[in-house]
Amino acid sequence: MYVINFSIFAQPNGGGGSQAVAKQQGFNRGLESLYRTLEDKNKRNTGLLDLNNDIEGSPFFDENFIKGSVYFKNDYMGESYLRYNAYSEEIQIKKTQLEEEEFGALLKDPDLYCIIDSKKLKFLEYKDADGNLKRGYFTTLVSSGKYFLFVKRVKLFKKGKSAPTSLTAAISPKFIDKIDYYFMKEDSGKLYKVVHNKNKFVSLFGKDYKNRIKSFMRKNKIDLKKESDLLTLFYYINTLT
Repeated sequence: MYVINFSIFAQPNGGGGSQAVAKQQGFNRGLESLYRTLEDKNKRNTGLLDLNNDIEGSPFFDENFIKGSVYFKNDYMGESYLRYNAYSEEIQIKKTQLEEEEFGALLKDPDLYCIIDSKKLKFLEYKDADGNLKRGYFTTLVSSGKYFLFVKRVKLFKKGKSAPTSLTAAISPKFIDKIDYYFMKEDSGKLYKVVHNKNKFVSLFGKDYKNRIKSFMRKNKIDLKKESDLLTLFYYINTLT
């Protein structure tokens, strides 16, 4: 496995020429100019190399490479085969779907995003539960209106335990799903985590919205843990004026 680390170069673009070439050639020169190949040290750094065959689950929600599009500062850079590694939080990339082809990973850059299976994945800044500033990949769920809704899907690695005695079974290492939802006001750049407590959730909105949102949630029995309910809720919130 190899990681592709993107180096951004300013290149003149004569009209829509590069985009036309991209559509014809898929993995075009514009896209290739964004990266160079480096040795991947991810597994060695995390201690997963020797355990790989014993780990339960997968670092991917979907292990298939799917044809997708890559954009830099909203400029179309080309198409390639992409998949999201939810453990290392990286977008992996290949020119083809051939198994023997080595793959790389897009640079984690806020100006660079991709569309995979009609879903937009973007590298955004957020605060974790301890208030520490971090960055990670978010999938856009609602992108029109005053409030945008995102989902952050990651895989956590839980170490295994050897059997203390011959009468007890060992616990295998495994990947665990972690899914959280966030929203952003008018693409302000500040993400708010969707908390499960309804009173705390409505407190994140202005006083003109609080009562109407609370009433809508009560009437429609909104569950803040369910993605379908959150979609319904934010479509409603975006109708408020």
